[in-house]
Amino acid sequence: MADAREQWPEGFPDLFRRVRAWAVATGMIAGVAASLVLYVVEPDLGGVNAGLVTVVLNALLTFGLSALARSRPCATEPPLVSVPAPRPGAADTTDEEPAALR
Repeated sequence: MADAREQWPEGFPDLFRRVRAWAVATGMIAGVAASLVLYVVEPDLGGVNAGLVTVVLNALLTFGLSALARSRPCATEPPLVSVPAPRPGAADTTDEEPAALR
């Protein structure tokens, strides 16, 4: 399996590579709450749809909180470990049949 960084184009911002699940949930809850408030209050947004405002709020919270969380690692979060690729010519299996299949 290729390294996760190899899947992204060169120069692609690290911000979009990984977001935290709790940051997505926070953004969604804030977006729904903001849409309900905007629906009830009915402010004049100058022709801008209230849904667009709440989506922008959702995105700012999601990516902003994820970026803040990435800047200070959590003690409970395991470190990312890279597994070395197998050496060319190294045998993965033996010619013997596993004992469970005998």
